[in-house]
Order: sequence, then structure tokens, then C-alpha cells
Amino acid sequence: MIKAITNLKIGVNTKMLITLYKSLIQSVILYAGPVLLLACNTALQNLERTQRVPLRYILGLPNETNSIMKYRESGILPL
Repeated sequence: MIKAITNLKIGVNTKMLITLYKSLIQSVILYAGPVLLLACNTALQNLERTQRVPLRYILGLPNETNSIMKYRESGILPL
């Protein structure tokens, strides 16, 4: 969904997309926080990927961009 919205030419800015990300994705991750303490490494890696990929689309960054740069640029904290 984030990928589709970032491709629109209707003036969706980065700030609005980060707000959308926080409300749709980050809120679910934070809600599941207590359960994540018991999660295996594979599940955490998948969740981390779920967090990084939309940020890449929102910021318009190439695949090779370092994850730390994505978080720094967006202001979103990693898991």
C-alpha cells in the first residue's frame, strides 16, 4: 500500500507518508512489543524487514541504502 501511494503524482509528501507509516505499521509493531520479547530471531528479522521496506519507498531510496540511514532520515527508531 505504501508503495502504491508513493507512486501517485497527487502531491503526497514525505511527512504525510511517515505519519501514515506510523499509524498503520509502527502502531501494530508497538502493540505487539511484549510478545516480541519472546520471538525468535527469524521472526524479528522478518519484522525488521517489514519496517525497513516501506521506509525505503517513503524516502525514495535505492535498495542498497544502509538501514541506519533509513532510520536516521525518517526519524523512526529501529526494533
